Amino acid sequence: MRSNKVDGAYTLTFPRANGQKELNESGYYTNGGTLEQRVDYVVEKDTTIVKFDRPTY
Repeated sequence: MRSNKVDGAYTLTFPRANGQKELNESGYYTNGGTLEQRVDYVVEKDTTIVKFDRPTY
């Protein structure tokens, strides 16, 4: 990420137990810098939960 100077989002991709590909885009970074301090993914049987911790200023 140090040389990355573009905007984008985080992507989590994985196969479910039934073989179906799961794609989850979330979060955001700008000019190579993250807006979140931490991103947690909780993968459940039929749901993916994304939790963001923002930095405290």
